[in-house]
Amino acid sequence: MSTTTTGGRAKSTRSIDRLSGFALLRSLWSAWLTRPLTSFHLVLAVFGLLTAFGLVMVLSASAQDSIQTYGSPYRIFLSQLGYVAVGLVLFYLALRTPPRLIRQVSLPLLVMCVVLLVLVLTPLGSTGGGAQSWFRLGPVGFQPVEAAKVAFGLWGAHVLATKRAMLSQWRHVLVPVVPVALVMFALVMLQPDLGSTVTLGIVLMGLLWFAGASMRLFAILVLAFVSGAIVLALTAGYRLARITSFLGDGDDHLDAGYQARQALYALADGGLFGQGLGQGSTKWSYLPMVHNDFIFAVVGEELGFVGAVLLLCLFGTLGYVGLRIAARNTDPWMRLVASSLTVWLVGQAAINVGYVVGLLPVTGLPLPMISSGGSATVTTMVVFGILANLARHEPEAVAALRAQRSTRVSRWLRLPLPDPYRPPAGRRRPVGPSAPPRRTGQNTAARRGGGARPRRAAGGSTRRGAPEADPGNGDAGRPDRVTTGLGGGEPDERPATPDDGRREHDTHEKDVRRRTTATSRARRWTRTSDEDTGAGEGPVGTGRSLLSGQGGPGGPEMPPYGAGDRRPGHHPGAEPARAGLCVVVAGGGTAGHIEPALALADAVRRLDPTARVVALGTERGLENKIIPARGYPLELIPPVPMPRKPSPDMLKLPLRVRDSVRRTKEVLTRVGANVVVGFGGYVSLPAYLAARGRVPIVVHEANARSGLANKVGARFATKIAAAVPGSGLPNAEVVGIPLRESITSLDRAALRAHARQHFGLHPTAPTLLVTGGSQGARSLNTAVAGAAGELARAGIGVLHAYGQKNTLAVQSVPGAAPYVAVPYLERMDLALAAADMVLCRSGAMTVAEISAVGLPAVFVPLPHGNGEQALNARPLVDAGGGLLVADEDLTSQKVAETVVPLLLDGHRLATMSSAAQGFGHREAAVKLANMVLEVARR
Repeated sequence: MSTTTTGGRAKSTRSIDRLSGFALLRSLWSAWLTRPLTSFHLVLAVFGLLTAFGLVMVLSASAQDSIQTYGSPYRIFLSQLGYVAVGLVLFYLALRTPPRLIRQVSLPLLVMCVVLLVLVLTPLGSTGGGAQSWFRLGPVGFQPVEAAKVAFGLWGAHVLATKRAMLSQWRHVLVPVVPVALVMFALVMLQPDLGSTVTLGIVLMGLLWFAGASMRLFAILVLAFVSGAIVLALTAGYRLARITSFLGDGDDHLDAGYQARQALYALADGGLFGQGLGQGSTKWSYLPMVHNDFIFAVVGEELGFVGAVLLLCLFGTLGYVGLRIAARNTDPWMRLVASSLTVWLVGQAAINVGYVVGLLPVTGLPLPMISSGGSATVTTMVVFGILANLARHEPEAVAALRAQRSTRVSRWLRLPLPDPYRPPAGRRRPVGPSAPPRRTGQNTAARRGGGARPRRAAGGSTRRGAPEADPGNGDAGRPDRVTTGLGGGEPDERPATPDDGRREHDTHEKDVRRRTTATSRARRWTRTSDEDTGAGEGPVGTGRSLLSGQGGPGGPEMPPYGAGDRRPGHHPGAEPARAGLCVVVAGGGTAGHIEPALALADAVRRLDPTARVVALGTERGLENKIIPARGYPLELIPPVPMPRKPSPDMLKLPLRVRDSVRRTKEVLTRVGANVVVGFGGYVSLPAYLAARGRVPIVVHEANARSGLANKVGARFATKIAAAVPGSGLPNAEVVGIPLRESITSLDRAALRAHARQHFGLHPTAPTLLVTGGSQGARSLNTAVAGAAGELARAGIGVLHAYGQKNTLAVQSVPGAAPYVAVPYLERMDLALAAADMVLCRSGAMTVAEISAVGLPAVFVPLPHGNGEQALNARPLVDAGGGLLVADEDLTSQKVAETVVPLLLDGHRLATMSSAAQGFGHREAAVKLANMVLEVARR
């Protein structure tokens, strides 16, 4: 019996290890998807794959027709290759053009397309495929309706984004977008071209859906559109024949139903893996237009079911990434453009595949990027360029690109750094009160002065049980669609000013961190910033409108665990007898993870003297020196470093995780852990996986963007705490960062004289503190040292910590206030007390300590990673407690121009100090300790 039990436990352990590996891989995949440039890379990947796939299939499908017509198997393919070359040029131009300029030219572009739609009906136009829809210049043809689809999408998004505050009223939803669409429908049907009319209708429906049109209005428009399409289909003989054939008339296999029947034969011949590329027989005059409208039949015949599914997966990925771009952008126009153009391309692909496989009547729409044809291919490539451009203008992508200055892809494509998007600030006429929106019998509440109100459906009614509206976000009331702030709102009853556009963008910038999603769990990717190097691990809106068994007392008896232990991996510390709760903290690696863990440990001990605190760490981390010196036991586990880039080392990752998790489980069992508290980093990940289902977990995220380890831990956590809002972790309670008591109780004014005497500083001169101790802070050291003369002549003293691994050369000025350079600050509390201002990086711990003591700061974020250091400092800078200077702008001249006037302005320093102190969280350690003890006692 005992043998069976042991085997069952072993199997259970192996099963849990496998689950841990699956959870890790799933989390890695999820984290990669939420990196700031993932949208851009996905657009490029889908674009490249579809382009290559399309060229190969056009070559295969058109060879026979090309031989019969032109005497060469490559004539049609070379023509398609030329169109692709033109499309690549326009793709690149669309990728480089600022979105603001694209929005500004949307109206002139639409007017030009409408004029071309009129001219194509005159003798200037030519007929092809039964429709007078072409302009031809020799062998080159162009269909203006293809460009009109893009122009209408850009212009319609501009109108709806501009009128988003009035979209609760149906007439503002309809006018002028729907009348212009009807004019374009009429011009296209005069050619006649029902397929292009349908795709224009898809663009219109996408715009209205994501703008937040009421369900009633949207249903009416869809019904009208479908009814109109049916009437148009029935009024032409050849269209009626196609519909009759689709509905089941079996006598027209050689007439109207010929193409559909032959397409099904081709798909049936393909089977699972296909007949091989170029080996299909359907293209040998069996299926007309095989390289155009029915090319999907060739895909199924030659590549089989597998190849057809892979192609469909590419279009599915296009749909995902397009809506992802819409969800992650903050500007309403960008969101509407990305979503509506994506719906158009995916919808057209669905219609094409639908009639090839017999699910829809034949309409003659090409398969985007796959079918041959110049105008459609070039236009689709322009759309991909616009999507890629919008992906690079996601706020996280802009921050990452400007922090890194460039990436490999950007350098290869020679792309400029994107600027934060600012919508055009055009003037509008005053809008007076108009007819009130329709009510549905439920109460409504208006928001005044920017306050919160219940979310309203786009028709104006307040839905019972709906979540509170996001201020500045308009209506966003339905959980099955994505929110962008183009929902209904109060009419703008004042004349617009040129600053309106800037304010509009700033409002969205402030709101972006508070947006969450109910339709997916995608989160922003970031790396966990640390205090030494700034490197780290790594960060979409609800609503339907894109606008708008335990130890401790009473627990099981555990083996003795005391200071005299000599077990492998154990560092003895001043630990009490096993009487109280046991709190295990996991935060090794860097000071940015260790110091908050130790501050929590101190607070736990103060609140519950009987509690035991055990720390997890690795052999190579700073915790080996810091934690035992502070009197806490340290348990060592194998490290699990996360590869930053794909490499052979990733193959060893699952085994490392398994070994580290197994060792951590042993530690948790031996010490009788009642709760595990993780602070991110590579020590926390094994702790989370080992504690899952066994020991309650509390996660603390110090950065403005959550890292990979904490994203994994948040899935299993009982409580989640964060330093600032918008960390990306669900249901996180903002408590601040736990700090040492020597910092939280620091009285700078009382200690200033002693602190300056301790460092040998001038007792009364304005003093600048520079923390350039990390290897990633050399630019700070160089810039400040170069400005030493200017600082001295202004009577400013400097306390400069330049780092033990760095060197510093400073030219002294006789008679000036001392410039004190030290490799390391043993007493950071005295350094903060001695200074009137600090120039530093903006790691999470640095920002927390500076704000807690109320010290004005000039932050220079590390220009690496994903821009997380800039996000750490931004709230304090916005509160008035500091300044932000980009690393590339930090020169000796910039230091002198920024620091000297500020240090000599006592009133401004006092204002900044007050703002910084009001922003800080001095009680963060106590708040987090109470949370941890509450979880441990459950």
